[in-house]
Amino acid sequence: MDWPSYSFTGSIPTAIGSLTSLTLLTLANNSLHGAIPREIGSLKNLSHLNLSFNNLSGCIPSEIGDLVNLQILSLNNNALNGPIPDEIANLKSLRLITLAHNKLTGCIPKSIGLLEFVNVLVLSDNFFEGSIPAEIGNLSYLQYLSCANNRLTGEIPAEIASLSKLAVLLVNNNSLATQPIVHTLLQHRSLKLWNLSLNCLQ
Repeated sequence: MDWPSYSFTGSIPTAIGSLTSLTLLTLANNSLHGAIPREIGSLKNLSHLNLSFNNLSGCIPSEIGDLVNLQILSLNNNALNGPIPDEIANLKSLRLITLAHNKLTGCIPKSIGLLEFVNVLVLSDNFFEGSIPAEIGNLSYLQYLSCANNRLTGEIPAEIASLSKLAVLLVNNNSLATQPIVHTLLQHRSLKLWNLSLNCLQ
């Protein structure tokens, strides 16, 4: 079901959970509001879920972790709040996660390091706190990582420098200690773009 930019309004109906044969659900660039219904977890054949550029609010439902075949998860540019549910670690097939430009809070969960096939991870422009988990260093296929414009603290974990496929690293505008990793990043062979600005240099 691919209905982007159709100027849909209202909320996503709970009855969407009955469409169990769906493999693709794209409702991006509309005017949908309200919460993402928990019933979306019934769509176990879904490989692509794109609800970006709407006015969705509330928490990301833990039932999202039931979508075990999901490869693309795009929830960016909404008004979602609360933490990333730990159940996201169940989505072992994920290749792309974009949660940018929401109002998400809490820490980036360590369990995100279990998503070993992810190559794009975008968490920028939220209200995440705490440190970047070292477990992100387990994402050996990661090519693009953005945690910019949050409230992150601590050191950028050295494990990030071991990601051999990483081409883009954006962690600007936080309160991270960037100095310890700068020398290592300068030696990184695959990095094409990195932005550590507006952080702590010590």
